[in-house]
Amino acid sequence: MIADMNSRTRDFLLALSVCPLLAVSDTISNAIGLGLSVIVTLALSQLIGAVVSRWLDDEWRLASLYVIVAAVASAALMFMHAMFPMLQQALGIFPMMIAANAVVGVQFLASETSMTRRLIDSAKLGVQIAALLLVLGITRELVGRGSVFHDAGNQFGDWARSLQLFRADMGFLLAMLPPGAFISLGLLLALRNWLRDRRKQA
Repeated sequence: MIADMNSRTRDFLLALSVCPLLAVSDTISNAIGLGLSVIVTLALSQLIGAVVSRWLDDEWRLASLYVIVAAVASAALMFMHAMFPMLQQALGIFPMMIAANAVVGVQFLASETSMTRRLIDSAKLGVQIAALLLVLGITRELVGRGSVFHDAGNQFGDWARSLQLFRADMGFLLAMLPPGAFISLGLLLALRNWLRDRRKQA
């Protein structure tokens, strides 16, 4: 029962963290940038929070967690602006939205007593969010634009190449719009639940 509860809580945190980011996960490049921001924000925030919390009273820990996550997200955004300005321009303020959602996730993961366990859980949650964003980015870009790594050269550098599989005007426009992102997420969750039920019945 406890394991099932933790699984449901993790699923809730996963959905809560991804929802504000769906609007800009319309390409693989954007999904990769957002995914890396999630991993860095969660892992570093948990590491710094675990160290700082030793010298704080219980009533100050949540407030300090907000400050730590906001600082880490801001640092990640400035690094992205310096190294990948076109990617940062495409993502806009959405990497900062990770901060608010990461607070919830980090607070939940802080229930573990071991710092190593907290770091592993934070990294695992971040990788799950990044993987989901990547799957959404691949699906939406293929269906909506007929391409792979659209505009990656401008966002990551000349070494990145895009591949056009079919003309963009043949794509399904809804896949590129925010409603299409929620539809894609719903279909992925339905597929995950179906596979989970089949595994239980086997």
